[in-house]
Amino acid sequence: MSRFDSAVQWAKAHGDVPLLLGEFHAIKYAEQASRIRWITYIAREAERRGIAWSYWGFCSDEAGIYDETSDTWETDIVHCLMPGE
Repeated sequence: MSRFDSAVQWAKAHGDVPLLLGEFHAIKYAEQASRIRWITYIAREAERRGIAWSYWGFCSDEAGIYDETSDTWETDIVHCLMPGE
């Protein structure tokens, strides 16, 4: 059983408590293909179980997806967070 499944079981046992995966990210220093796989996996697995999520570090140097200095998006990461965008 995954930790996602354990959290869902707990939430159901305690009155269908809504779940939020508060923050997750993958640092920019990691290989891009690995970042994409990890971010996609976490977002989709949470969604599959009805768990809301938020990506950490919108503009952070470490994991951000938007560079406010150059007004550019890290589109590979945006697409794995929001497929179809």
